[in-house]
Amino acid sequence: MGVFTTGKKSILLVHSLSEKLLMLKDTLSDFVRVYAVKSGKSAMRTLKMVQGINLIMLDLQVCEESGYEFLDFLKNSGEYRDITVVVLTSSPQQEIEKKLKSYANVAGLVDTTSEAREIREMTAEFLGIQASSIEKGV
Repeated sequence: MGVFTTGKKSILLVHSLSEKLLMLKDTLSDFVRVYAVKSGKSAMRTLKMVQGINLIMLDLQVCEESGYEFLDFLKNSGEYRDITVVVLTSSPQQEIEKKLKSYANVAGLVDTTSEAREIREMTAEFLGIQASSIEKGV
């Protein structure tokens, strides 16, 4: 049986760049529980070990496989297909948005070049958390 998260909402960050992964984790960890991994395979293992993931933030260019393969895994999985996914990108493009329309659980894109405050607010919105409750130090 896996770990079950309680209290704070939980997100799974999947990004291939260590520095971006650490920045995102630091930006979000005071108001959500963050599980951070660098590959789709690690993300799959984490999903199996941790129950109660509320949101997946996914870099489409993760190591070992494409983010689309991970999205296909989620889509075809009875257990994980309803977890909301937000795609992390440094350059939102219409082509990416078109491809993502076939994945019902993809809620949108987060531009990782945005300021930390904007990333926090967008993440809170996807999780249904009041913006006032995500102020650093609260």
